[in-house]
Amino acid sequence: MYAINDYVVYGNNGVCKITDIRKEKFCGAEEQVYCVLEPVHSDKSTIYTPINRNLDKFRNVMSYEEVHELIQAIPDKETIWIEEFQSRNEKYNEILKEGDPKQLIILIKTLHAHREDLIKKGKKMRMTDEKVMREAESLLYDEFAYVLEIDPDDVVPFITNELELPEKAVKSAEV
Repeated sequence: MYAINDYVVYGNNGVCKITDIRKEKFCGAEEQVYCVLEPVHSDKSTIYTPINRNLDKFRNVMSYEEVHELIQAIPDKETIWIEEFQSRNEKYNEILKEGDPKQLIILIKTLHAHREDLIKKGKKMRMTDEKVMREAESLLYDEFAYVLEIDPDDVVPFITNELELPEKAVKSAEV
C-alpha cells in the first residue's frame, strides 16, 4: 500500500506525489477513501482517485538503475510498426494506457523511425501518430526526469550522452 509523501506513477498522469489519503464525498456519491495526487511536473492539477477502484493504475517509480538499464537497452529494442491504421491506433493507445516504460521506449523508437522513413520520402506523419509519440515521450521523459533529477527537456540530451550517439540519431531513431 502507498502512503502520504510517496511518489508513484499514476496511469498516464506521470509521476505524482501522494499528498493525502482521506475520505471524501463527491457529487452526492457515497463517501470513499481517496488518494490525493499532485503531478510532479505540473502544478496545475490535483487528482482525487478512489483507492478501492484504482490501485491497479498505480505503480512504483523506476529506480535510478532501472532507468539506466532501459536507456542502455534502447539500441537492442525492436520496433513494432503496425501498417493497418486502426490496429496500430488501438495497440499504441493500449501501450499509453498501460504506461509500461519498456513498451513506451519501444513505441517511441518505432514512431521516430517511422517519421524518419517518411521524411526521407518527402512525407509527413499522421497527426494521430504524432500525438501518440508526444504522449509516450511525455510519460517516459517525465519519469526519467524525476528519477535522474533533471529537467524533462534534458532527457534526450542525457540519453544521447549515455548512448554516446549524436542527438539527432536519438531523436530520430533510437528513442
